[in-house]
Amino acid sequence: VHNNTRNALDARLITDGYDSLNGQRRSRTLAEDPVISKMSPKELARAIDNMRQMMEKAAQELDFTSAAQYRDRMYELISLHP
Repeated sequence: VHNNTRNALDARLITDGYDSLNGQRRSRTLAEDPVISKMSPKELARAIDNMRQMMEKAAQELDFTSAAQYRDRMYELISLHP
């Protein structure tokens, strides 16, 4: 858990495998990830902060697509925070 938190929850946590019903690639929410579901409130707060930092860095580098993706993930993490 700590390693994933420090690595700011890479894209592996967003897309995972195929939908078993139709064989299509499916997106998985952060709430469905087993690593995220086991995070303590402190680890989740750290992950939120890391995601915010990555969003800000992407925006400074004018990579607005990535910044928006980080923003969306950050807000999803915020919604999970107690």
